[in-house]
Amino acid sequence: MKVYIIGVGMGSADNMTIEAVRAAETADLLIGSKRALDALDRRSENVFCAWKPQEILRIINENSMKFSTAAVLVTGDSGFFSGAQSIAEALVGHDIEIVCGISACSYFFSRLKLPWQNAKFVSLHGKNANIARLCAENELIFFLLGGETSAADVCKRLCDYGLGGLTAHIGAELSYPTEQIFSGTTGSLADGDYPKLSVMAVLNENPQRSARFGIPDSEFLRGEIPMTRSEVRAQIISKFEITKNDICWDIGCGTGSVSVEMALRCSEGTVFSVDHNENAVSLTEKNARKFHCDNIQTVHGKAPDILAALDPPDRVFLGGTSGEMSAIVRVALAKNPNAVVVASAVSLETISELQNVYSENGFDEPEIIQILVTNAKRVGDHTIFSAQNPVFLVKGGGT
Repeated sequence: MKVYIIGVGMGSADNMTIEAVRAAETADLLIGSKRALDALDRRSENVFCAWKPQEILRIINENSMKFSTAAVLVTGDSGFFSGAQSIAEALVGHDIEIVCGISACSYFFSRLKLPWQNAKFVSLHGKNANIARLCAENELIFFLLGGETSAADVCKRLCDYGLGGLTAHIGAELSYPTEQIFSGTTGSLADGDYPKLSVMAVLNENPQRSARFGIPDSEFLRGEIPMTRSEVRAQIISKFEITKNDICWDIGCGTGSVSVEMALRCSEGTVFSVDHNENAVSLTEKNARKFHCDNIQTVHGKAPDILAALDPPDRVFLGGTSGEMSAIVRVALAKNPNAVVVASAVSLETISELQNVYSENGFDEPEIIQILVTNAKRVGDHTIFSAQNPVFLVKGGGT
């Protein structure tokens, strides 16, 4: 059977292309969700309301001896966060042709009279995303909504992470007679009640163009919690080579300074910041908000007991293990044998323990470096140097 998979646009028949209308109207069999079928309003006994790939496959197979063509309707454009791909995969063996439609993105930006070639596209349709982190580092973000996360939820998240002054546009029930567009700051739109069938664009005139490296200690909220110093932190991050989708563990997160620098690099991943000290967890949460890092998830508890529930890590930093170093590494490697592990140490005994733990877990020749930082300071008419205590970093894994 010849099967056309057709993008019907926003939902109004006025937004369908001529090619899409022709393919849908001439097909013997018509299949789609209620919203997609309503765009055509075709009355026939050969019209089936279905959207799940296997259900569509069953309908086509059951009718393949009676009809020669079928049209499967999908909302929006067939290549933009669409179900067209999964439907096409289910229909392997049939003669498939995909007919594009008008996407919510192109329609919405035409209404706003804004170019969108540089936009970052994020689907929140049944998914979670690092909303604040992505908005902090992109000039223009398009959010496809419709799941549990509403437009108001997006605005509230941005306000919580210090981004309540960004410009936002919310497009509701696009192409329908009830279409509405709401514009303002994310702060002013946070308390609105918007239809579920919505999309959203957020503009940031001053995005963070690059991830900062070795952020000065003075920029972090400190309290009485120990913190990994700037120069040492920069070396830790350099050893990890974090990518944007990585899952990172920061064990003994303290102030969260390492967590923040990890989070700045894995904007589409997650940093799990673990500490048994409630004050440390609270301080890490505050620093996460200060640096717009909603991709940091704090975990209060003692490692390794609470690690089983975390996502498998790509990168693990051991900042404070409370005597459970070996058990923590075992749990991490059980979840991902290729995880990169970096630990800091200030004593020879800890280095020796790390070597034993790494050897027990199959790490070949761990990399060990010593960092000695000396800072200049002014005393009267002279500049003198004050040395920090040496810190050792031990890296293993990632094979």
